[in-house]
Amino acid sequence: MSKILCLYYSKSGSTRMAMEKITELLGAELVQITDGKKRKGLSGFFTSGFDATKKTPEQLEPFHTELPLSAYDHVILGTPVWAGRCSSIMRSFLISYGKELPENVSYVITHMGVNDYEQIYTQMDQYLKQPHVMGLSLQPKADDYHQKVYNFMRAIAAMHEEIIEEEPVEEIQKDIEEKKSSSESRSKQKRRGKKHARKAKRH
Repeated sequence: MSKILCLYYSKSGSTRMAMEKITELLGAELVQITDGKKRKGLSGFFTSGFDATKKTPEQLEPFHTELPLSAYDHVILGTPVWAGRCSSIMRSFLISYGKELPENVSYVITHMGVNDYEQIYTQMDQYLKQPHVMGLSLQPKADDYHQKVYNFMRAIAAMHEEIIEEEPVEEIQKDIEEKKSSSESRSKQKRRGKKHARKAKRH
């Protein structure tokens, strides 16, 4: 069984949902990284865009992997697109650990635009020992979103000659949509809780 690590940063949850599904289907290890900054709302949107353009790397919070990074057969990095670049969190990870990654590195980028943003792959490659082997550009609302996730997962499995359980694209779509709905429901509940707390404080 190949040792595959799926390591990601997610601000809104789109990257997380894609990486969770890929991890599940490949039987991989899943690790989230973060800098601990609050990036919600409009102010968080502008802060994220600004951070993506600055040269100073972010201070990452500690994270743990089961193996040394170089010991994995394949590492899949997931990141949202900010201001036409990978997130500042993922860039900071690459600056610090890019040279420690194995030969097989792939990217999953998520975005809301119609552009594939594949130039970001080249930006990220500069921190690796050699260029990435596969890239997946996802627009969560695109019609081919679930098919692209499925095709990417199959290509990774084939590279390592892994036999994985077949799962129809429709099932992948259903699973991701359920996770998205659950995530949105939790966010709404959290906002309502804050609203009630503010009202109670005023009274």
